[in-house]
Amino acid sequence: MRRRRIVIDADVARSAGPSGDSQSRPARCARFLESLRDICHLKVLTGALRKEWRSHRSGFFQEWRVSMWARGSHKVAETELRIDVTWREGILRTAATPADRAEMEKDLHLVEAALATDGIIVSCDEAARRRFAQAARTVRQLRNVVWVNPARMDGEAAREWLEAGAPPRDEWKLGYRPDE
Repeated sequence: MRRRRIVIDADVARSAGPSGDSQSRPARCARFLESLRDICHLKVLTGALRKEWRSHRSGFFQEWRVSMWARGSHKVAETELRIDVTWREGILRTAATPADRAEMEKDLHLVEAALATDGIIVSCDEAARRRFAQAARTVRQLRNVVWVNPARMDGEAAREWLEAGAPPRDEWKLGYRPDE
């Protein structure tokens, strides 16, 4: 199985935790993170992600993060990003409104990290996904970025996907158009 480098949004870190309801967002996010830790994939770590995780994390996520480091640096893919201002502006120009632009700018580091690694983002933020999917209509580099929402996945399906090597499913790609 190919080990994938996976970008995890802080909203997953904030959401993950124990819950009495196994189908709740906290429970699904926690199961996804546990599966990611247990299977040989890597968590992408950039300066922006590190900063975001420090301010938006649950107790569960903190324990999970420590357990990832305890398993050795082989579970973490530290990644340096080169910021391409022209490319960033091209994406931000696709925003429908100034508010959308501001929101996209806040999450652009996720896309940059995904493009610098294996093209996979794990995030519960469906509004951000829609904004970047709209941008993918004109920005070709975004089309194959996979956006996985663990809150919408059954825990067993998430584990099976990770065990299968986290293959890029067409319907999860930002450029996916079911009607085309």
